[in-house]
Amino acid sequence: MWRHATTPAGINTEFEPWMRMTVPRRLRDTSLDEVELGVRVCRSWVLVLGVVPFEYDDLVIVERGPGLRFLERSSTLVARTWQHERTVVATDHGCRLTDRISLEPRSAVGRVPGSAAMVRRAVEAIFAHRHRRLAARFG
Repeated sequence: MWRHATTPAGINTEFEPWMRMTVPRRLRDTSLDEVELGVRVCRSWVLVLGVVPFEYDDLVIVERGPGLRFLERSSTLVARTWQHERTVVATDHGCRLTDRISLEPRSAVGRVPGSAAMVRRAVEAIFAHRHRRLAARFG
């Protein structure tokens, strides 16, 4: 499950069919466990329905471990800072995957009335979808 949840193909499987993230060809078989810490890995475009770009992620992994854990601290079109921590912990019945998200919106986004609530709902919906996809695959 960890290998799946940290590779471009696995991440895109979580997003399907609504979204897809691009990755340079040289990184297509690379896990987040293999990238250099604290260095921008790439700009990954987020494509709605796999075609229309609506967001990007300047991906930076800043920490790994202990155990099966990574911490991403990136910038995006909407967020000056996007932080995503993913952990996988063994349980008696398999494992538990947890995502923790925080973000600091860019000032232009923050000035739009209702934008914070809209972004929060969108992120919650995206990660709920991702977790449903993972549960369907891994049980």
